[in-house]
Amino acid sequence: MGRAVLAIVSVLIGWVLVELGARAILGPPPRPSERIVLFTLPNWQLWGGSLRYAPRQEIRTLALAGDVVEYDATFNTNNLGFIDSKDYIRLPPEDRDRRYFFVGDSFTAGFHGGEPWVPQLRVLARRRDYRVEVYNGGVGATGFSQFAQLLESVGAELDFGRIVVPFITHDVYRSDWRPHQQNGLIFICPTVETVVDCVQNRPTQMLVLSDATLVSKRAPEWVRQRNVQFAPRSLLDRFREGTFAGTLWRRSQAPKPLVPKRGIPMRIGDVLASFHVGVAGRPVTFLHIPERDETRSGRYREDVSGAIRAAGYEYASLLDACDFRLGDYFEVDPHFNARGYDKLRTCIGRELGLL
Repeated sequence: MGRAVLAIVSVLIGWVLVELGARAILGPPPRPSERIVLFTLPNWQLWGGSLRYAPRQEIRTLALAGDVVEYDATFNTNNLGFIDSKDYIRLPPEDRDRRYFFVGDSFTAGFHGGEPWVPQLRVLARRRDYRVEVYNGGVGATGFSQFAQLLESVGAELDFGRIVVPFITHDVYRSDWRPHQQNGLIFICPTVETVVDCVQNRPTQMLVLSDATLVSKRAPEWVRQRNVQFAPRSLLDRFREGTFAGTLWRRSQAPKPLVPKRGIPMRIGDVLASFHVGVAGRPVTFLHIPERDETRSGRYREDVSGAIRAAGYEYASLLDACDFRLGDYFEVDPHFNARGYDKLRTCIGRELGLL
């Protein structure tokens, strides 16, 4: 018994020494709780049978990592609630096969590095073929299930011949949700939960930016003045977010399977089956974007290529095709920076034969 206690104490002392050494050399570990994102209103909303952005709005968003502003971006939404300065209208059926609808999450929305990359791709593609049309259907924080809903609803509004799905591994597991604003906070509330349960049980790190003219360098002070606390809520949270060992453990965890109402873990095949109505026989290409930890390790947390191809869709690994580096991402925010989005736009354009 004494030897076991001595071994445990020795391990703990060794871990503390390594932790202190890492902090002395690298500084404090990155903490997700220090990441705060501000949005002006209105932003997300449910309309047209799917979750989109509010139409014809100028939306500003800032991401803070502690006192550092990682990005400060403003984007415009069009008549259909998509991020683009151009309105989308239904065109005649001619040249339908030259029209690409991109559906995805925030990586497809692509505003974090400055100008959204999908509209940029349209400009570049038209230098080769002026009849090409590209639509940006990226909506932040959505996943496969809501991609399918968006495709179904937008099919009544636009006539396009090809569907492109840039996605990250986590998108497979995201459940349907709706936005909720309360006391200056923005909550991502699963549709299977009541708003009360969502607010009580799901911490948020998103705030309503009530002053759209706020100078970005004053944003950290603005947040502090509102006395918003995002501290870990338990000892385990403190370990995971406050130590290098906890950071490594957190990064090693794969996403938990989505559990729908029936209580059975949803497989990717079930999620892909929901695309059937919105796809309506069009060719679909899934483009697997690597998240930062996947770029670091050189492999995806899960191999979903077989399931996607078995469902009859095309699949391409951008981890292999695009040569992303850690410097293509923000330090704390999980998205690409401007350089990363430039790589993504060029790589996808070549993958699809548009550039």
